[in-house]
Amino acid sequence: MVEVLVALAIVSVALAAASRAVANLTENHGQLRDRSLAQLSAENRLAELRLEGAAVRPGTQRSDCPQGQLVLVCLTRVTALPSGLREVSIDVVRKEKPVPPVLSVTQVLGGGEAAGAGR
Repeated sequence: MVEVLVALAIVSVALAAASRAVANLTENHGQLRDRSLAQLSAENRLAELRLEGAAVRPGTQRSDCPQGQLVLVCLTRVTALPSGLREVSIDVVRKEKPVPPVLSVTQVLGGGEAAGAGR
């Protein structure tokens, strides 16, 4: 009888550990999905700015950039550089939870073309 109780205790600990591992995998999958969708939103916003070319003015802009069911907002900051180029920083945040950003990208634009890479 004692052996059965010990075996049940061992099985219950193993099942609890397996359950925790599955929960962590599920959470990580959700975060990866959100970051991938945020990357698409940031790339779309950068493409819009490239198309605007010289019309891109320094300043801050907030724009909705949803991807599927995920409601995202792109916070775009454009800074003029002395060389005539523009540094563009985009923080992609969840509309309902803006801190911390899901993704941050910085790129240098000039003449309608990218002069640098995101991070």
